[in-house]
Amino acid sequence: MKRSVFLAFMCVLAACNKVQYSPKPDPFLGIDKMAAIMTDVYLIQGSFATNQKAYLSTGVLPHKFIYKKHKIDSVVFQKNFAYYMDRPEEYNAILKRATESLELQKTEVEEQITIENKEKAIAPVTDSLKEAPPLMISRPNKNPVPVSDN
Repeated sequence: MKRSVFLAFMCVLAACNKVQYSPKPDPFLGIDKMAAIMTDVYLIQGSFATNQKAYLSTGVLPHKFIYKKHKIDSVVFQKNFAYYMDRPEEYNAILKRATESLELQKTEVEEQITIENKEKAIAPVTDSLKEAPPLMISRPNKNPVPVSDN
């Protein structure tokens, strides 16, 4: 039993040594560039998931938008993505930078919303009830009686 477990362990170990990693692609996208691309990928995926109808009605294709924005094509992206997926430490660095970028953008949007809400709160609000004429209640067979707010 011990011998068969040891033999199985050695076979697994030998198989792991023959793993081939993706070669460095040409053109190579550095960690910063891949982080910027992945940030856009996550933004578009999130917005597409929340409002698919808007994307479909505009005819915008998310992946083509990303390729055009970053001046790459699908082959360059896929080769670089495969390269980084084979290197977990570098891929985690990309994800960390993308997450930090998304958090920064979230903070900026929240600050802008706060500013806009404060501007709305400062604007004078007119009370339409104060400008309206007093209400008159009609009683059957009698003269109308004015109603006051007091």
